Amino acid sequence: NYSLQLTGFSADITPATLRYQADELDLPIPHAAPALPPQTRAERYADELGALGLSPHEHVMTFYRAWLDAAGMVTSATLEGCDDGQRVRVAGLCVVHQAPPTAKGFHFLTLEDEWGMLNVIVSPGLVTRDGRHLHSARVLLIEGTAQREGDVINLIAQRVGPLVAG
Repeated sequence: NYSLQLTGFSADITPATLRYQADELDLPIPHAAPALPPQTRAERYADELGALGLSPHEHVMTFYRAWLDAAGMVTSATLEGCDDGQRVRVAGLCVVHQAPPTAKGFHFLTLEDEWGMLNVIVSPGLVTRDGRHLHSARVLLIEGTAQREGDVINLIAQRVGPLVAG
């Protein structure tokens, strides 16, 4: 056993335990939680994302939804009702970005919004022009043409950019 004596502090130290003499630790311990303002939705989302890597409560697109709806953006749910060849604008969190070497420069994106996923095809020329956004922005705004083949609908991108609301 070891004994440690410092001014205003003492402790007995054994190899497996550290015991404090309670009367020597004059630390005020508050019994009430501090009064903090409630978290905003965005703060709660950021905390959940930081701790868990995802939010079990909200999708990031819910923070943009009012603005997106006012701007006439199509969602993954409403894209199903679009006609083949119809020009649309969509926005979503880029969850998949593929550029297979066999695709001759084409890139394939999967965007996610609150309701589901949508597929985006980006041509080699557009990758050259707007490709910096494909690697730097997580939330993308895509303008393009709906392409319907059977039950599958893709968006052929004509413009790619970061989503900047407001």
